[in-house]
Amino acid sequence: MNFGGSFWNWGRWQVSTSIAELLSNPECTLEDLLDDEDIVQEFKNLNSKLIDFMDKEKAMKLLEYMTLEPDPDNDDHRRCYKYPFLACEIFACEINQIIEMFFGDDTLLLDVLYKFLDDAPGADVNPVLGGYFAKVVLGFLNRKPKEILTYSFDHYDQLLKLTNLMTCKSLSELISKFICIEEGVLETETYLGKRCELVQKVIEKTDPTCDSEENLNAAYVLIDLVSKSGDIVDGKIIMDKITNRETIDLVLKNVFSLNPTCVRSGVATLSSLLNHNFINVDHHIKQGSDDEATAHTGEDDDEPMLEDDGEEDSPLIDAICARVKDFAEYLSSPSAENIATCYGGKIAPLGSSKLRVIEFCYNLFRLNNKKINAEILQANLLRVLVDLLFQYEWNNMLHNVVEKIINNILEGDHPDLKKNLLEETQLVTRLVEVSVNNSMFEFGSK
Repeated sequence: MNFGGSFWNWGRWQVSTSIAELLSNPECTLEDLLDDEDIVQEFKNLNSKLIDFMDKEKAMKLLEYMTLEPDPDNDDHRRCYKYPFLACEIFACEINQIIEMFFGDDTLLLDVLYKFLDDAPGADVNPVLGGYFAKVVLGFLNRKPKEILTYSFDHYDQLLKLTNLMTCKSLSELISKFICIEEGVLETETYLGKRCELVQKVIEKTDPTCDSEENLNAAYVLIDLVSKSGDIVDGKIIMDKITNRETIDLVLKNVFSLNPTCVRSGVATLSSLLNHNFINVDHHIKQGSDDEATAHTGEDDDEPMLEDDGEEDSPLIDAICARVKDFAEYLSSPSAENIATCYGGKIAPLGSSKLRVIEFCYNLFRLNNKKINAEILQANLLRVLVDLLFQYEWNNMLHNVVEKIINNILEGDHPDLKKNLLEETQLVTRLVEVSVNNSMFEFGSK
């Protein structure tokens, strides 16, 4: 007995009785089938009669259910929720006969699908319908990448409207897919100008005047582009667009707008760029010094980063150097308001934004770049971090990051940082005092 084949092949010989009865009725409508609970399963089972029942007119009806905003006052529950979901699931089955309806000389169905971008109300886009749209287009990108990319960039005015819908995470992921064209799908520099413009529109969404969801999703797209830059068409040109001085200065400016979302999303983007820079540099160093060594992936956060003295500093390094003092001042600034504690009294919370900045500072120490180290010493950043360590004695996450920074310095090869850590911050003296006070408290409590 042969047990091979996909999961959905099992039971294909069993056709749903209710679906068969509906299809045998000449007056059967699309809605009648959608009301049957076996409809999606039968499409997955590749029910030939059901697939033959689907024509362009019915596919267009499914698209309308999936992309047109229902009227909750006049439409019933099926039209508002059930039919859009089922329409998306049917297209997601990726049945060749249905997919082929969208492509060829007649692109009417694609026109109806992409009309969603024209009708969507900007930042107030329905995230559910946006998710359905993205899921169907992603399916086409998997099955017909060249065709859907060509159509999308040929209708660039519509495609560009995706950047106005970045409050929806699914649509933001779709933007990344259109920029990250894999090798072999299209020729080099095809639609390069339009892809770079999409990158610029994403960068603009990091502005503090934008919605917080737009800030976070823009950071997600930029981080995704950085991580995939080595595997996509024109990846270096895309990276140059993200890492030029103007872009880095803009991200840093948005970080110091002190908008909490901009702080978190901005430092996440900068950390991604630093890690990408580290991977490339470390690969270059190891290949030059040890033929048997493999490139370091950057996954081990406890290993120090290595600078390449043979290469000039990048705009990223220069921009960060100009802002190290601002990072120190931000971390030194008092919190906006105190909060009550469970043990009585009030404290000024550290906050997730400052914690993210401290984690970013850890990446700066790991980089071990001479210019950045000099700025760290001048800004007295280590003293600020050690002060926070003792100020927030119950914050384990803060302690963990600062401990990594201290270990990185002590195990590294930068004597000036070691001297600053042991002398200027008075770390050892303060640790001894805390230990003595703790011992006296324990002794006195007995």
